[in-house]
Amino acid sequence: MKNIKVYSVIVFKISFLLVLSVILNSCFVVKEEVETDIAPSIILSPKPEIEMSETLVRSQKGDMIAFLPKAWFFVDLEDEISPDAFAVAVNPDYSLAAVFTIIRPNEEVNALVKKEGLIGLARYSIMKKQDKTADAIKLYGKYTSISMGTLSFCKYMYTSTEGTITSQSAVFISSLGEFYEYALVPLNVKNTAIAGVLDSDKIFHSILTTIQY
Repeated sequence: MKNIKVYSVIVFKISFLLVLSVILNSCFVVKEEVETDIAPSIILSPKPEIEMSETLVRSQKGDMIAFLPKAWFFVDLEDEISPDAFAVAVNPDYSLAAVFTIIRPNEEVNALVKKEGLIGLARYSIMKKQDKTADAIKLYGKYTSISMGTLSFCKYMYTSTEGTITSQSAVFISSLGEFYEYALVPLNVKNTAIAGVLDSDKIFHSILTTIQY
């Protein structure tokens, strides 16, 4: 009987040590949080928050259209901006500009879009801006996928390295497979006060709701 009792105690101790080992190992297994530059996707109402006009923005191929806010108007900046920008509009006090651009396909952007979809297109878009400005701008926040009805966009924000001006962009792919970008850029042409963040968000999203492709 004594031997059986001793044997039972030994078996219990071994079992206990095995269980304890599993528990301790579990305690020290820390799940590593992977840093990401992608925010959770969001769904936007397809209704503008400000009054819009009937002034139409149209791509050269006619595969995307949008409308401008009331009282906004087109400006011709000639050689001052990229030739890929097919429409530039400003508000009455010249404090904000809406810029519509086509993103020309190439091996780099095609590979990024194939790998990450609209996120990849957004990455390419900001890389182009950084190349053109000698890295004078940087990503502000994270890339955000937006669903609006049946349409999809990827929004990102970028700022100057000094952090003085923050702009917003949304990229999308038309039914013809063309890559487009819509950006809302603060201006200071007349030394007027730049629109606040909340106003800029309302204007950005309101124009976005009118985009069809």
